[in-house]
Amino acid sequence: MKEKIKSYLTQNFLFEFDEDITEQDDLIKLGLIDSVGYIQLISFLKKEFGVVFTQEDMMGNVLVSIQNMVEFVEKRATATR
Repeated sequence: MKEKIKSYLTQNFLFEFDEDITEQDDLIKLGLIDSVGYIQLISFLKKEFGVVFTQEDMMGNVLVSIQNMVEFVEKRATATR
């Protein structure tokens, strides 16, 4: 799951994870993902992993880092089983 998310981000937002950009970094604060990109990311996670987002989730910036994204998707996937 993590690798699919990382691959999506690197292909669509044109940056690489390395020593300067880690899985814990806030990609929004770093300016790597803007509001349109955030909506695209939500759409990708819905399609790829079947994650359902509440309005609170979408407004709460719960997907700011790879680490947060993986934890969020795992939590939602577990809750729907």
